[in-house]
Amino acid sequence: MSRRPGRAPQRVVVAGVMAASLCLVAAGCVEQEAPSVPVGELWEGDDGESVRLDAGGVGVVEAIPYGAGDACDPEDFRTMSGDIEWEVVDDGEVVLRQGDAEVDLRADRGGFGPDIIWRDVFVGPCGDASGDHAIELTMNEYG
Repeated sequence: MSRRPGRAPQRVVVAGVMAASLCLVAAGCVEQEAPSVPVGELWEGDDGESVRLDAGGVGVVEAIPYGAGDACDPEDFRTMSGDIEWEVVDDGEVVLRQGDAEVDLRADRGGFGPDIIWRDVFVGPCGDASGDHAIELTMNEYG
């Protein structure tokens, strides 16, 4: 490789590009904290369901179904409305409680591993057994 006066050797430029590429790749692999549960936001469903989680582990729900029997049968679902207490049980997962009734609320998971997206949430009337009975709620931007 010939050197011209006033110019850096070409291999230095290539090494610099390779180093920059490694930095970008490494920066993308840095683990970040999961986003916290948004409080004061309103999520709404297509059939009048709604959830608002407020600070201090309290909130208000309307027409949120929960399983009352052993099987996850929609015919046995009851409806939770009014004041509730809530608690984070895992990243992107909250349990809503009203008296003895409990229901899971889960944030949407993005397509890249542990992404947690609070814009859409899913209510699982029967916990992990909810399957097709989960109800989608979307954050109301005007909440």
